Amino acid sequence: MPNGDSLTPTSLLAAASDFLLRSDYLAVPDEVLGEYGLGGGRVFEDAYGVVAVMVYETWDELRSTWPDHQGALVDLLAAYVSHAEAKAWEGYLVLLTLGGMAEDAEVEANAIRYNMSRVRKLVGIGAELQTLADLERVLRPVLPVKPKVLSAESDSALELLPQLLASDALPEQVTRAAIGAFVDSSSIVEAIHGFEESP
Repeated sequence: MPNGDSLTPTSLLAAASDFLLRSDYLAVPDEVLGEYGLGGGRVFEDAYGVVAVMVYETWDELRSTWPDHQGALVDLLAAYVSHAEAKAWEGYLVLLTLGGMAEDAEVEANAIRYNMSRVRKLVGIGAELQTLADLERVLRPVLPVKPKVLSAESDSALELLPQLLASDALPEQVTRAAIGAFVDSSSIVEAIHGFEESP
């Protein structure tokens, strides 16, 4: 897998393929993809869905050709997946480009993401794709959930909650106060209110 410092369109496609293959997806043969107009990308399937990954050199290329690739994926699904199969309803088109830094590109990328017609679209552009972690975040909806393993000394999942929820808007100490009140069977609202009033 390429490192995050050297992402190119080719390494982006290779890394996305690697993420999916390590998640037990199977690659659809290249000759099938060429027949349906998806030859520049990769398509993967598992028991639950089909994922097509398309990588574009520029934002303009993504913007102008994604509808064609969506149509090709729908045609591929119609030809090979029975309407009775659950995965007939789980088609994903992953659209990736290292271009698209402008604000108008972000607005249009969001419009594509929220366009739920035909198949779901996952879009990663420009600054959103600087590292492999960024790519994994884009692919997260099609990757299996990784449960966090609790250490033997962890008494409960409640101990992990403050760190998981911590943000600028919700300091870790507020969650700890709420959990403390819950464990003590006292008022959670009062505990949070008391924390907010303390200097």
